[in-house]
Amino acid sequence: MDLSGYRHVAPTERSLTGPSDSSQAQAEFDRLTAAG
Repeated sequence: MDLSGYRHVAPTERSLTGPSDSSQAQAEFDRLTAAG
């Protein structure tokens, strides 16, 4: 599974949405990593 695109986008989304969504994005990333 190629997560390079996700890793590129996630930091930008965190800076735009703030820490509350940051933890959600990290949880989603962990879920995708486990699934992949």
